[in-house]
Amino acid sequence: MPEISRFLGIIISMDIRNLNITVGSLPAKVRGLVEEWAELHSDELLLMWETKDFHRIQPLV
Repeated sequence: MPEISRFLGIIISMDIRNLNITVGSLPAKVRGLVEEWAELHSDELLLMWETKDFHRIQPLV
């Protein structure tokens, strides 16, 4: 899976089927940050998945 963002020691890879963690685990607070980031970029993530044009996305700031 391509790496599309990295922030606060979190690495985001693409698996659009769901927001489940595929490797490792996250504390609830960190998972909330990842979900917030995914929600902010949901349109871009879906387009990326459909076109297979994977690229980096702005981290959560």
